Amino acid sequence: MRYLCQGYLDESTWSAMSLLDRAAFVRECLAYGQTLRAGGHWDCGVAASANAMVLRWEQGKVTAVAATKLDPIRAPWRETAMLNAQDLNHAICLLSAHPCLRRGGRLEVWPAEEVPSSAAAVPKLPSHPRFAPRGAFQPPESEP
Repeated sequence: MRYLCQGYLDESTWSAMSLLDRAAFVRECLAYGQTLRAGGHWDCGVAASANAMVLRWEQGKVTAVAATKLDPIRAPWRETAMLNAQDLNHAICLLSAHPCLRRGGRLEVWPAEEVPSSAAAVPKLPSHPRFAPRGAFQPPESEP
């Protein structure tokens, strides 16, 4: 099974690290990712920068807000990866030695499901007014 994993270090931990400590930490994370990749468990891993934006639909238009304004942990270091494991317990075992945890960070593990790449592969919804496209359902006329 595949799992989406996200690792975080909070701003205070990151800020307290010297530049050398930060570089060593990133090297440790990359090395651990290589270890998991060699075992066939790590599909891909990316470190996200702190310049992320959150898109929202508000008052009929799209707005963009800096993710750091919405992030309660204010995480300047993030890593996202896809992990292959037998089950959730196996995923937890594989990630329990991640350097992020030893530095006081946290890891989130989410079961990941494959999303169909085409509309034809999406199962049809049951025929029910609740699932009908807007404008397609006509309520029955009320009796006089």
